Amino acid sequence: MDRGPSPGEYPAEQLVVLMRQIIAEALADPRAETYEGHAFQRARPAFGGDGPGEVGQVAFGLVGWILGGQANRQRLTMAEELMNAEASDRRHARLFEVIGRLDAGEISWDEFAAVTKKGLIRNVRPGRPVPAPADAVRLSTVKHHLEVRLSEVTGSASVPVLASVWPVVAAFAGRSVIAAPLEIRDDMYLCQWGWFGAGEFTLDFTRQYSLYDKDGDYDSMVQTSVSLVYPAEDPDLARFGSDEIWSGSNLEEWIEQVEALTLFQTLREKPANALRLSHNAV
Repeated sequence: MDRGPSPGEYPAEQLVVLMRQIIAEALADPRAETYEGHAFQRARPAFGGDGPGEVGQVAFGLVGWILGGQANRQRLTMAEELMNAEASDRRHARLFEVIGRLDAGEISWDEFAAVTKKGLIRNVRPGRPVPAPADAVRLSTVKHHLEVRLSEVTGSASVPVLASVWPVVAAFAGRSVIAAPLEIRDDMYLCQWGWFGAGEFTLDFTRQYSLYDKDGDYDSMVQTSVSLVYPAEDPDLARFGSDEIWSGSNLEEWIEQVEALTLFQTLREKPANALRLSHNAV
């Protein structure tokens, strides 16, 4: 039996306050001007496990429902306007009906997922799709593709190094990925690093795909990640904190930024404890 929230577990007033904060933070990020989705993703960490916990995650999901999976400045502004619309506005009324049902514990999580699947701000119906390149990789085979490429460069080495792994990551970033009958948009790249779990230092490269159906409505999001994990006791890593670099529309610029990092140069030939590959819906 599908459970839902208990009455009062997700207070309507708190959800609305957090939703306004998420939209405001995303709008304040200057990258909202130049990159679809980036500012909205940037706003997420403040409202996850280190913030108001599950209430923040639901608030983030509600904002995503408004946006329909796209988060440029225009759509964020439209989301702000929808939040402030008159009660007679059909989309505003629908949004606050669902928020009220969450507060009252009158909606199951399955119903919540179904209700919020199609954005309140509808997407423009796409035109004729551009033919995929002949060497495009299917999304369903991405993990296998990377497993093969990584095994070719690491071989039987028990201690992988960045100098061998990075060329595979950079080459994959430049390969087209297809997910027919769904369409991939907002294909973005992330380099992130820091002390994540069990005191390990991790350097992670993630490719994120936003998927849309034939009507141009948001369907889901998938991430592929290649991570190098280093021992906590390594003295060379003590000076590095946690940070990230998202790609913009210029992939070559992102690659150059990553390679210019002091951290990248420090780790280039340093043996890692582990090499991890994941491919999951998020």
